[in-house]
Amino acid sequence: MPHTLAIQAMASTIVDDPAVQTKLLEQAKEGTLAPPLMQMLFYYAHGKPTETIKLGEDRDNPFLSATERQQRLAELTAKAEVYVVDSRRRA
Repeated sequence: MPHTLAIQAMASTIVDDPAVQTKLLEQAKEGTLAPPLMQMLFYYAHGKPTETIKLGEDRDNPFLSATERQQRLAELTAKAEVYVVDSRRRA
């Protein structure tokens, strides 16, 4: 059994145990349950939920627009030309 499957089986045994569930629920209600622990156990036991990334022209889009890309390309090209001219002078 591959290592990951063994961990998943162990985590499932822990998470699926009614006594553990009762104790975890008590701790969650008391505010003493470590959230990363619970999250990790559920990921190992039942799989991590699929995450999706939406790409598009949203206002919050971290990517450059077509105009911004053209401007940035022009800036970088100009810098590269200066570098080439400068390096030829030194040679």
